Amino acid sequence: MKVIKKVIIVLCLILFIVIMTIGITIIYKSYSEPNRIPSVFGWKPFIVLSSSMEDTIMPGDLILTKEIDALELKEGDVISFRTNKYTVVTHRIINIADEEGERKYYTKGDNNDTDDINPVCNNQIEGIYRYRIPELGKIALNLQKPIGIVICIALPLIIVLIAQFADSKRQEREVKEKEKKQKDLEEKMEVLEQQNKELMGKINNNK
Repeated sequence: MKVIKKVIIVLCLILFIVIMTIGITIIYKSYSEPNRIPSVFGWKPFIVLSSSMEDTIMPGDLILTKEIDALELKEGDVISFRTNKYTVVTHRIINIADEEGERKYYTKGDNNDTDDINPVCNNQIEGIYRYRIPELGKIALNLQKPIGIVICIALPLIIVLIAQFADSKRQEREVKEKEKKQKDLEEKMEVLEQQNKELMGKINNNK
């Protein structure tokens, strides 16, 4: 049980360090490269706000896209692309065409009735959709609020303090149990000594 608690504490700390490292990296890149979506080892997280890709991707999901050579893309791939400086859309490629010496990608949301109006150029593509984590986007949005930041910082500290308190209590219980066993043993020894004295007294009287 003691080993399991220590493993849980270590895993929580490692997870916290990883999350903080990724968060700091993304924040740093967002300031150092304001015209680019920050990435970690080529991966970019996006929070889905619309229902245009239901049921493949749901509103509130956090999706992960991977940077890719645009020439590797094909029809049916789901890509994240920038429509303007502040907006990134994730839709499916329905057609690829070479127009005026430039490759263009025609896209559509799975849940939309019509195709997207404008084709996507290579320099707009942020990456290809790989994974989604249901509902995590909603949590991420809430964590961007002041209370969320406080929770991110305080929660690991609280976990460590609780674990430390529990460990201290466990050590106190072990010391008390050890003292009680020692006391019980001493009392048994006293009883045995008394019984031995009484037995020796009876033997001497019989002589």
